[in-house]
Amino acid sequence: MAFGKPFLEVGCTIRLLENIKVIADELDVPEDQPARVKRGITHEWPWVEETSGNMTDISVLPAKGTASEIVYLKGFEDQGWYQLDNARLSAAIRVEWDANSMPYLWYWQEFGSMTEYPWFGRH
Repeated sequence: MAFGKPFLEVGCTIRLLENIKVIADELDVPEDQPARVKRGITHEWPWVEETSGNMTDISVLPAKGTASEIVYLKGFEDQGWYQLDNARLSAAIRVEWDANSMPYLWYWQEFGSMTEYPWFGRH
């Protein structure tokens, strides 16, 4: 599933179970494309090391123009879930699934920094 405007906006948060691991694979981001999360290591949700060496909380949606990112999440128990919270709207969306059948979750973030096809900086 993909979510975006008008529900998602800067400052929205993503909630997950505890003890989730964040996998940032080296092959997912071309060397000439900026990445937000340091590649080739496993991080502990929600804190990840950025390519700059700073730590950042990827459960909070950043400003438009932040580098796009894809990481993989693992460590879900029998029942996987995540929740998207928009405090301004006092609204949330919760997604649940059988984690025995689908043990990984792709966490893809596009914040408008991708200026080429297919986004052209629009998202």
